[in-house]
Amino acid sequence: MSAQLLHDLLHGGDMDGQALPSVPLPADNAIQARLAHPRIAGCSHTPAELAAALRASLGSGDVNQLATAYDWTGVSATAAKPMMQKLERMSRSPLTGGYFFNANDGVVQLVQGTSTISEYSITRRAGCLFLQF
Repeated sequence: MSAQLLHDLLHGGDMDGQALPSVPLPADNAIQARLAHPRIAGCSHTPAELAAALRASLGSGDVNQLATAYDWTGVSATAAKPMMQKLERMSRSPLTGGYFFNANDGVVQLVQGTSTISEYSITRRAGCLFLQF
């Protein structure tokens, strides 16, 4: 799906879900709230918190922060290296838009740069939302 088609669908109201703001923010209230409460700083509990984490990490190009949004459960050390490389490539381009489809165990589409659209599964584990490849 092209970035323009996704944009048209989003703004035409033909998609059911939750849009992510298109402007990357260095920090917002959801991120600040997570950082202010160390017991919950390690994960996103709501789609808004996951969106804030993605905006912040992709906006700053911080691969380590982006990695906190990934579900590492059951990933071996051997499998972790290519996943970190994928996250590194992903972190090189800022988030310009995105869309959640049933964010609780659903899918998120991220628009990066002018036309790169990627889809990732979302899973809930121990009350937290995470990306999966």
